[in-house]
Amino acid sequence: MINTGELLARNARKFPEKEALVYEGNRYTYRELNDTANKLANRLIALGLEKGDKVGMMSFNSDSFVITYFAVMKAGGIVVPLNFRLAGPETEYILENSDSSFFVFGNEFLPLTGEIRERLPRIEHWILADGEADADYMYLPDMLEKGDPSEPGVEIGLFDESAIIFDNVGLTAYLIGSYGVASRELLEDALNAAKVIEETLVRSLAAELDRQMLVGSGSAEMTGILNYPGIGSTGSIGAIAWGD
Repeated sequence: MINTGELLARNARKFPEKEALVYEGNRYTYRELNDTANKLANRLIALGLEKGDKVGMMSFNSDSFVITYFAVMKAGGIVVPLNFRLAGPETEYILENSDSSFFVFGNEFLPLTGEIRERLPRIEHWILADGEADADYMYLPDMLEKGDPSEPGVEIGLFDESAIIFDNVGLTAYLIGSYGVASRELLEDALNAAKVIEETLVRSLAAELDRQMLVGSGSAEMTGILNYPGIGSTGSIGAIAWGD
């Protein structure tokens, strides 16, 4: 079974100059998107990310979210997306419960990150994804400047931990109950959702459809990549659509 990172690499080989991702004024061809994801993936590996490691992500819709998502997949990690509506205690619980060792966040969440950082010693690397650089955190644009664009070469097998959750998509989902308590969902609903997610990704990145990702900056509910009622919204990549 082909994994998500390899889907991007395959399209980069087949359609290197085809536009793949559009976010506000930033536009990426498949080659540029793949190279950028590889740069970050190799930097994460150099920092100690291993197959099966969890990477927490909290961000509004952005190109940096898409780049980080693919980078984690290529490195063999597991994405733990966090709803931007979460308060500090809920965010802290999910990061702790998921055993996340990295946290990538948008600049809007600097206050929240500062609130929870000291209570999460397991997270070794705190990465600010955008906005102005902050001396207290690693800065994703700087990481990309120093990154290696070659394929990471991480072999991801069907039975690797990074391939178990959501059937090789590499995503851990938390559903927030009515009392604000997060629970890790690895039940049949999630596996059914995986098939929908994987089929959507395959259709969208497959050679015969050859489309671009259009990422909006709003906070719409999940559509496009993760359009399945059993998951709910992370509020992170909700406004992704596929265009010609």
